[in-house]
Amino acid sequence: MTDLSYLIIYNAHTGTSSRIPKPIRYHSLGDFKRFLQTQLHVDSIDNLFLLTSFGIKLNFGLINELNEVYVFDKRLFGNSYDPEVLSQYTAESFEVVKPTPSTALASTETQIRIISSSLKSNQGWARAIVQDCHHTEELAKELVRNINAIFKSLNTIFQFATNFINEIEKNFNSYLNYIKLINYKTLHRTWIDSYNILKQYPPFKIKDASVFLVDFLNHDKLLEAANYVSSNLPLVVSKFNGMSETINSVGEEKLTVDKEIESLRNGSINEFKDVNLSELMAKIYSLSRSITNDLEQVSNNDSIKLDEVYKEHKENYSPLLYDNAVELHNYFLGLRKFKEKLTKQSVSIFNSIANLQMKMVSIKSNLKTLTTPSESTDPISFETINTIKKYEDYLSLNIDLPLLFGFVLIEKRRQFEWYDFYSKGIVNNVSEQLSTIIDHEKLFRKIWLRKFGNFLTLLSDETPTTSLPNIDVTLVGIKEETFKILHDIQVERSDIVNYIAFVESSKASKNFVELLNKNFRDLIRSTNNMKKITRVISSLGTYTSLSGEEKSKILSKEDEEGEIDFDLNLIKGLKTRIKKLESLLHQQQYKNLTSWPVTRNNVAPSSSDNRLSLIIEPQKKTVTPPKSDPKQLLQKQSVPTRTSSAQSAVLDSTNIDIRLELIKIKKENTELINENSALHQSNDESQKLIKDLRKEIEELKAINASHRQEADAKLLMKEEEFRLFKLDNKVDTKLVENLEKKVEQRDAQVSKLKEDLSRVMEINTTSDKEIIALNSTISSMRNELNDTVVMKNDLLSNISAKEVEHSKERNGLENEIKTLSAKVDELTEDYENLMEITQSRQKNADLLVNDLNNIIIKLMNDMKRLAENIFEYFLEFCFVLESMGLLLTMDGDVYKITRVKGLRSKKTVDDPNDTSFISIEKPSSKVIDEVDKSMSWVTTISNLSSILPEVPGTSSTASENGHESNEEESNKFNSQSLKLITIFNEIFTANNAKFEDFLRIISFQENVQLQEDSAHNSKFFLNAISKRFRDVEGFAKRQTKENKIKEQEIHKLVGRLATKISMNGFQIGDLVLFLPTRIDRAVEVANESIQPWAAFNIGAPHYFLKVDDEERTKNKEWMVGRVESIEENKVTDENAGDLSSNPFQLSVGVVWYLVEAKEEHF
Repeated sequence: MTDLSYLIIYNAHTGTSSRIPKPIRYHSLGDFKRFLQTQLHVDSIDNLFLLTSFGIKLNFGLINELNEVYVFDKRLFGNSYDPEVLSQYTAESFEVVKPTPSTALASTETQIRIISSSLKSNQGWARAIVQDCHHTEELAKELVRNINAIFKSLNTIFQFATNFINEIEKNFNSYLNYIKLINYKTLHRTWIDSYNILKQYPPFKIKDASVFLVDFLNHDKLLEAANYVSSNLPLVVSKFNGMSETINSVGEEKLTVDKEIESLRNGSINEFKDVNLSELMAKIYSLSRSITNDLEQVSNNDSIKLDEVYKEHKENYSPLLYDNAVELHNYFLGLRKFKEKLTKQSVSIFNSIANLQMKMVSIKSNLKTLTTPSESTDPISFETINTIKKYEDYLSLNIDLPLLFGFVLIEKRRQFEWYDFYSKGIVNNVSEQLSTIIDHEKLFRKIWLRKFGNFLTLLSDETPTTSLPNIDVTLVGIKEETFKILHDIQVERSDIVNYIAFVESSKASKNFVELLNKNFRDLIRSTNNMKKITRVISSLGTYTSLSGEEKSKILSKEDEEGEIDFDLNLIKGLKTRIKKLESLLHQQQYKNLTSWPVTRNNVAPSSSDNRLSLIIEPQKKTVTPPKSDPKQLLQKQSVPTRTSSAQSAVLDSTNIDIRLELIKIKKENTELINENSALHQSNDESQKLIKDLRKEIEELKAINASHRQEADAKLLMKEEEFRLFKLDNKVDTKLVENLEKKVEQRDAQVSKLKEDLSRVMEINTTSDKEIIALNSTISSMRNELNDTVVMKNDLLSNISAKEVEHSKERNGLENEIKTLSAKVDELTEDYENLMEITQSRQKNADLLVNDLNNIIIKLMNDMKRLAENIFEYFLEFCFVLESMGLLLTMDGDVYKITRVKGLRSKKTVDDPNDTSFISIEKPSSKVIDEVDKSMSWVTTISNLSSILPEVPGTSSTASENGHESNEEESNKFNSQSLKLITIFNEIFTANNAKFEDFLRIISFQENVQLQEDSAHNSKFFLNAISKRFRDVEGFAKRQTKENKIKEQEIHKLVGRLATKISMNGFQIGDLVLFLPTRIDRAVEVANESIQPWAAFNIGAPHYFLKVDDEERTKNKEWMVGRVESIEENKVTDENAGDLSSNPFQLSVGVVWYLVEAKEEHF
């Protein structure tokens, strides 16, 4: 039997608690609040505020997972609260009896009977004291629990407020940092300097076109952007700074609240730390037992002297028992007093927390206006910030345009090379290789039919035929990305290299060059990857042209080496193509055999370009091979193009790296000219850099030599492999010659690299000469600097002499000003004394009249604000009604609330009297206009403060321009008072007072029509709202019943789907059909012991059954299982040969899934 768990409910104001067993029997939050209302005696459930531990609002759906709930009364969170509500929580319904001293031992009689009676009476007194102390102890423990609960409630509400504030503050700080970053990096003040620097850039030539970077920017648009940012960015920053100050003040107030709670807690600790309730009660129990034990011993043992016991009880036990009981009683009173104090002071804490939340709510609403699109008319809005960001980005192009243009050049070239490889290197090779595979299959079928076709015709009259698919690979929709700023200019790699050098020699940032070089290297890497893909595709046809012995040899060799030699496959494919082309050439030369004499076709070879790529294989001028050698047809023929040998050198990645190193050296030399303040240090650094470069050159030479040795070793290995391959496959000697030519080309490249290294050495020597020239310029600049120092000293001496003369003149003028100001002060003081004597009486009367006028103005302004607030509350009631689908209307002179069809954002109907649609942006009720007309009197008191004169003695110009006479002052105040009285009588005390009409209309107590069930409530608005809630509640019940029926239908459908086999999108729990299958691999596997079981699928291949026990699938043709787990795997170059990682020997790059399933029996 398990223990029951309870939900503990704490009253945050009294500290009392109650327990409810779980699961909670209340079905909704409203029912739960109504239960709490009966427990706490609150007038309405709307005044209850519920929190859980750590300051989290109550989620009723998770109430059975909670242990504690804290209940707060919202009425105590306002600035003004009803004292009766607070007295309800501070009232105590229990009292304790104050202990009294024992009077039984006051007698001085020495008679044994009297002493014995006094001891027994004293024993009864001790028992009564113990019972009262026990009761007091229980009440004290209850008070301690209540105080602890109140402190926990304070911590909980403080955590709630802290979480609320921190969430808004965190969101605000992210936007504040964003605005600060824009303000810190703004370019609206300095953009013109960057623009002028951009104008100084020389034109950059791409082919025959010259590009000026500054032409891409519009000066007028830049000026407009800078003006907009300069006028609006300070306003945005000021707005956010003001909100930041508010948040900082909220943080300080939050710390104040925390300190106040902490001070209350420390006060409780200091006040009650010296009292140990358990020890005090132990003393009381011990003294009471001592009194009882003594009496028992006296009654059982006659040898004990009664007078000594009497004396001991009178002098020791009874006084100590009384003192401890008094201490316990005082402890209880102190606890009760502190609890009352804590309850009252917690109200101010609640008020402070509510004020903090209201401030943060205003921050949140303002932040929402600034960070989300809205229809606000505030000049500082979300659209303003977005426009500033857009204009700042446009201004930043003055700095980043060289980098952006370089990125465009590199991307355009990369796309061109990608399309070139894809269209010529991949698509054409795929088409050719697929045709070769079909030709191999045709040849095999012809041989097979030649051997066994005659026997088949004997069995049936049908003649065996062979039909194979035709391959038509067509490239559709190839189109490169166009960049309008380049105007369809074809970009070469040399143009990109020249542009990087152009940027490096300009005044652009060093990071621009590094970023452009990085992107250029990515371009080269992308093209090299496409080249590798092309080589792989070119070797596909070789797998179908090998015999069984050759296949076994290649497979055994691959097992030893671990990977496929694509170069060897390419040679085999070329051999097959040579044979095919020889037969075609033979047929072309002797196709006109019937005509004599037989002549060869003298047509020049086709100039069509069959190269893999225009970039990697540039066209070269070659001598036309003799037509008698058909194998020479494989060589790529080309026509002369404008691509020079220099351009081909540029395309080599190694040459590009060397050229980039040279560009860096030139840039370092140019920077030396500008560093006048540290020329010696930069000279040493350049010398050190040259030494490092020389060491690097020597290291490159050593690396080059080692690479040469490795290349020679590899060449010898390749020659040996080719010799063995020639013996096995009888390779033509001309193929070997072609390979030897490739080796010679490699040697030429190595020699070319050596020439580049020598060129780098020459550049280093020229840099040394430039450094010597720089040293000479340094000496000349130092001489000029010394001359300027002498001129500066002469100018300083002249300036000091002039300053002495001006100081003498200034001192004389200051003395004259002091004497004149003293005379003016004396005259002013005499004049003021005279005016004070003559105007003292009149001033008092004027001040009294002015105070009365101010009181009248304040009263009328307060009445005006009260009426406006009442009207705003009325509008809010209209919004509430319309949000519930109700509308306040007027039928003649009767007001009533009617039900409407629905809401929409804007009213578009033509009939203004049609109430079928209402707006949620503005109340649609026509009664609002009637109420607004009754408020026309507020406009008459809009400028009341302007009719009052200035208070006498407060004007700063009174002592300068003279005072008016006493009679004029009095007449002026009287006239102003008459005006105020006239306005007040017109509005409030006339026969048809406008204020009375307004109150009569806004109260809605006359000429109103209630709903049909008016017996529930006679209030106009409350009656309609309660009727609407009852209608909605009935609709909700019907909807709940329909949802239950639909859920039952869904459960039935789920049960049916659980017995159906899945064919794709496999997930855990699906029923899957597994079949033994054979995997089509690129390479045949020698070990076929592993039998794969694949899931029957449509468009979801490579799902294999995990077979732990071979007996499970033995002698089975199929198996149906329910998926328990799916493990994703991928074949990579590293695990392709590992049977544990690739048990089914799939191809590299294939993603397969290992499915663990439990067999289902039907």
